[in-house]
Amino acid sequence: MQDTDGRAAPIPPTESGAVRLSWKEPAGILALSIVNFLLRIMTLGVYHFWGKTEVRHRIWSSARLNGEPLAYTGTGRELLMGFVLVFAVVVLPTAVLSFVAALILGPSGIGVIQLMVMLVFYYLTGVAIHRAQRYRLTRTEWRGIRGGMSGNAWRFGWTYLWTAFLIPLSLGWIIPWRATKLQSRLTNDMRFGNRPFQFAAVSGPLYPRFVFLWIGSFFTLALIGATIFTAVLPLGLNPATLEQGVPPSPNKLMLLGAMVYGLMFVGFLIYAMLSAWYRAGVMNHFAAHTSFEGARFQGSATAPSMIRLAVGNFFILVIGAAVAGALTSTVLGIGVLGVVAATGGWSDGALGLPQWVLQAIPTLTLIVVVAGFGALVPVTQTRSARYFVQRLSLNGTIPLAAIGQAAKDDIKRGEGLAQAFDVDAF
Repeated sequence: MQDTDGRAAPIPPTESGAVRLSWKEPAGILALSIVNFLLRIMTLGVYHFWGKTEVRHRIWSSARLNGEPLAYTGTGRELLMGFVLVFAVVVLPTAVLSFVAALILGPSGIGVIQLMVMLVFYYLTGVAIHRAQRYRLTRTEWRGIRGGMSGNAWRFGWTYLWTAFLIPLSLGWIIPWRATKLQSRLTNDMRFGNRPFQFAAVSGPLYPRFVFLWIGSFFTLALIGATIFTAVLPLGLNPATLEQGVPPSPNKLMLLGAMVYGLMFVGFLIYAMLSAWYRAGVMNHFAAHTSFEGARFQGSATAPSMIRLAVGNFFILVIGAAVAGALTSTVLGIGVLGVVAATGGWSDGALGLPQWVLQAIPTLTLIVVVAGFGALVPVTQTRSARYFVQRLSLNGTIPLAAIGQAAKDDIKRGEGLAQAFDVDAF
């Protein structure tokens, strides 16, 4: 018996019963993160696609159903080809057309061009989300049975676009309804083998938490803004002295900046806590209304656990960036001192090097620091995947023996759109 792509058809499970979700911690994620980061720098980013593929192999195999791992079958070449195609067909032509149109229409037409580009890109973001999920599912297998996805990515992109227009028109109150609608489209298009997932949630139960989030966010923003403009800024920006042409002292400006950023950070923390309570409710609500072959998911996310996950991931990324910057500064400094020692370019306490060389050191360090925020992304992705696997369970039984292989999907390239628009989950 042959599968539709020529491989031997997998032997279907013979039992029918409950499915247990579990997680087995992958080995070597920290080391893999460092290796991927260094190879991306050495290859000017080309290795990114192979590094991402290896991370997916580790994460997928850590998620277990009835003790057996998922398998990821995608390749780095597929991801690279997808990105190259999107860059050549979408990103580059858009940039060229925008430049040419700006030259022809002049400054008055730039705003119209930017609006059109923004709308097109936002529409393509929705298309990218659907196609990325489709690609990942077709490259996911369990016991030889692969996932899949039906539906139309272009239609999903249109829904993603027009529902976004309702957000400002409704002052944000449409957000739970929009999230439910988009989730319904995605989940009902999902397949495992030849069997579909079902999603039948309504947005009503999300609104009590959203009301609390909306009102809390509004008053937090109003309070922080009022404090900054009525209490903080007048302390350093004295209108009388400003009218006389006397600028504030540098120390006072630094103090003002610290106070403003401090208040903004407090506001962000308050919003994060309110948002975590809402997001935990969304995860649990969506899980409770998602089913597969009669078995229903159940979520156990909580606001404190989501906050710990988000805060932990944030500090992990910061540590990665700081270490990358420190190592870069050290290596560049040692290199400069080595050149100086070899050439004798040290006189009267000054480095006998061209000025551009000295200026390049902090610039390169800054570039590596910014890139370093992604150095430990595999670690944070693993933590997030572990959280969701451990917070999900399945209630009920699934007739595993009745699940057949899905028809072969003709998708041959990775989620280039998702990578171009930075909406890729992993």
